[in-house]
Amino acid sequence: MQKRSRLLFCLPFTLFALCVWPGQQAEAQGVKNAASHFKRAFTTTKLTPPKVERILKERVSRTRKQLPPIPKKQLGYWPVEKLPIVRFSKWETRRPLSSPYENIPFWDQLSSEAKRNYFIAANNRALKTFLKRRSRVFNNTKRMAPILWKNRVKTGDQPLETADLTKIMLERIPKNTDYLLLGERHEFPAMHTVMARFLRQVRAQNPDRKIFLLTEFLPSGGIKPLLLQTMKEADPSYAHVLDTAQKMGMLVRGLEPRFVCFSDTKVEVAHEAFALEEGTNVVPAAATAEGMRLRNRQWIANIQNLRKHNPDALFIIWAGTEHVNYLVPFSIGSQLPADKTFLITFFYQKSNDPKIHDLLDFVGQAKYPFFAQRLLTWDNPALRRAAGFDMRIVLNQNDFPKGRVGKFLKALYQPLD
Repeated sequence: MQKRSRLLFCLPFTLFALCVWPGQQAEAQGVKNAASHFKRAFTTTKLTPPKVERILKERVSRTRKQLPPIPKKQLGYWPVEKLPIVRFSKWETRRPLSSPYENIPFWDQLSSEAKRNYFIAANNRALKTFLKRRSRVFNNTKRMAPILWKNRVKTGDQPLETADLTKIMLERIPKNTDYLLLGERHEFPAMHTVMARFLRQVRAQNPDRKIFLLTEFLPSGGIKPLLLQTMKEADPSYAHVLDTAQKMGMLVRGLEPRFVCFSDTKVEVAHEAFALEEGTNVVPAAATAEGMRLRNRQWIANIQNLRKHNPDALFIIWAGTEHVNYLVPFSIGSQLPADKTFLITFFYQKSNDPKIHDLLDFVGQAKYPFFAQRLLTWDNPALRRAAGFDMRIVLNQNDFPKGRVGKFLKALYQPLD
């Protein structure tokens, strides 16, 4: 199936994110808020838009030079979208958006180039933070690999029936969990057979508790029937999970800011350590370090606001693994209460050949073959945090009886009830 879910409902991040997000300006964590800086500058000096444009252009060059090198030992597992931005290759929006940076004087008078330079410089600062944190995480994960391997829960590597698998998942989730995170590698519909069954069992285990399904795959706010029907036609496996949640009485809400969902911006990245083929160096701006930081920051704000009005509810948060993994810089998993959060990540193998799925696999390699473990977890919460997740499931075609996945996908194309 074509990769349509992200394209249809949450098209890549646009620079307009910087324009319609009051209080969430593009600035790496630990650095003074850029909007406040410019506001003070405009009110206390004679800065004019042309001068600001020159400052922003210089800032791009200066922040690029301040980036530390990517450690050679990490090059084999370095994400392309986390390389420095060279330029914007596409900047479009499918809907008119509010005027940019309303709290910054003269912003409307700046050119598009200046606004793009603002984002590129902010991304350089976010990348600097990303590099420092990732290096620490890499070294710590490598140090912990033998301990994690020795103390993993032995569950066996036989094909797993869906019912048995979801039962194991339920049994290991602490009763006091308020945030159940489900991280996935996108575009593998077979995983959603497990996820849909799991949601039914979560509801059965919590018959009287209010449950929200919060997801990356919808714009922020409640889901409308027409939107779900449209998604059913374009991305049936994703719609099936959402439809299942609704039928179970769960409240489905989108997390993604609307300027992400209805915009399409791509950037060109490059680095002297990488020889990328033509086309592979163009990535969604949403996936850059600054794009992810801004999105996750807004998600957390949405989650916290919803929690104020629903203190006892169970929040199930369904998104890509990079958004939720405890070890990924800026992830929401690392920002939620550790004693109330449980993270399950899903991966799918197209063949029987084991492969690297995350950083733990990369540092373990053949000596500690985590990638060959179909279900990976630990009894000790501290070890789970060190791994980046509480439980990891790797599925492949052997987990589904012959013909089951095909029948499942065929059924997904039927109209909604």
